[in-house]
Amino acid sequence: MSEKNGGSLQPARDVAEMREQAAAKVLGQKQHALTECVTRLESLRRYRKEYSDSLNSPKSLDANRLRDYRAFLARLNDAIAQQERVMEHVRSELEIARLAWQHAHTKVLALDRLLEHRAADVRNTVERREQNTLDDLARTRFLQK
Repeated sequence: MSEKNGGSLQPARDVAEMREQAAAKVLGQKQHALTECVTRLESLRRYRKEYSDSLNSPKSLDANRLRDYRAFLARLNDAIAQQERVMEHVRSELEIARLAWQHAHTKVLALDRLLEHRAADVRNTVERREQNTLDDLARTRFLQK
């Protein structure tokens, strides 16, 4: 492909596409990480509810068991709070990855449009040359008569 028809842009377009694919892979990894974080958080919350509900059952607890129960519940609440912070961090990373992919995708689309316009310009130039050749041929034949 010659430089006139956009050949010099094709390598840039190929690089842009590789970057877009890499960004899409990172985006997928971040989405997967967020899904795992949400699952862990839901699991911790479910466990806390079950554990909390077990205290409300009609069995009696002595002071030591009640203290241990409350201490464990406090640790469980701390784990939930930490997992919420992790999830928010992963959400932020996901948004950054989404923006990076979106930027890379936009570049590929822009290069595609530019290549299409250049190809159309080349087609138009070729068609004009062919038409000029046909016009010259017709004019020459007309003048020869």
